[in-house]
Amino acid sequence: MKIEEVNILPYRAQLVRPLFTAKGIVEERLGFLLRLRDSSGAEGWGEAGPIHWMEGNLAECGRALQRLSSLAGRSQEDFRERVTSLTRAYPETACALDTALLDLDARAHGVSLCDLLANGSVGCATPRVSALLTQTTPKRIAAEVTSRAESGYDCVKIKVGSGSMWEDVERLAAVREIFEGEIRIDANGGWSLAQAMTACRNFERYNVAWIEDPLAPPEEGFGQLMNSWRELSEATSIPLALDHRSEDDRTRGFLTGAGAIDWIVLKLARTGGPSRATVIAREMAGTKVRVAFTDSIETGVGQRAALHTAAAQQTPTAVGLGGALTLVELKLDGRAACPAAEALRGPQPELQGPGLG
Repeated sequence: MKIEEVNILPYRAQLVRPLFTAKGIVEERLGFLLRLRDSSGAEGWGEAGPIHWMEGNLAECGRALQRLSSLAGRSQEDFRERVTSLTRAYPETACALDTALLDLDARAHGVSLCDLLANGSVGCATPRVSALLTQTTPKRIAAEVTSRAESGYDCVKIKVGSGSMWEDVERLAAVREIFEGEIRIDANGGWSLAQAMTACRNFERYNVAWIEDPLAPPEEGFGQLMNSWRELSEATSIPLALDHRSEDDRTRGFLTGAGAIDWIVLKLARTGGPSRATVIAREMAGTKVRVAFTDSIETGVGQRAALHTAAAQQTPTAVGLGGALTLVELKLDGRAACPAAEALRGPQPELQGPGLG
């Protein structure tokens, strides 16, 4: 089957309120949707969402997507080969292309993306979803988590590192006082080893599920960063989760072998798409390190791709869908509506098909 049309649709979405992270304040989400139309008229959708408030480069991603237009009229196999070549240099573009091709393939077979990725395994169960909390004061975040719990969420994530550590402790305490579920902490690589040690000592009493990306890369480079992760893991009882660089075989392999991490968090935009993320997840199944999936604060396309990919692994771990509760006023620069771009709602949204649903 040939791909007859390639459409790149830039989008802009405001956040319901600014998101404070250790890497800065996020007020809007910019990215691209990719639409492929094959010779039968079927459409496949993917999302390229560079994490532009951290390391993602929107301009480079856009140019890489535009170059795909030159492939129009060629076979799906030719497009599939391009995914492999894009994965290392332009993982967000590879993710969009991989997702769109899988969406087309799943639709052609009349199955969901989850079932396609599971490769004939027993039907996929819908994973739970983790709610991202965005309020910045103890009183407001307590009200926010109360609302989420009343809606059925039993897992939440709190971003830390944008203010003082004591402010983070106060917000965490306010959440734990009224919320019995799973609390995940994300430092976005904002701490030195000494700061991370102090944070862990202060967080341990609150039964934290994990601390994600606690350490900033030191000037000494890779070796020192790996040693710092190992030292921190030996000093704290809180499980540690690797997000940034989890797609890197060297980093993941070293930290897994050293027993320095308990979780890896896979973002499709970093791994290069559902196919590569599935390979990594299956590789990790033979280790003691557990795998979780999350979107990159994306539209419903990225959210659905993350949820289907996670469900295909048949693990009970809650999926982080930051975009589901934070994005509003999606503005799509293009000529076609995309129903799949609508945000997923609720603590356990239904997995639908065919394709992304």
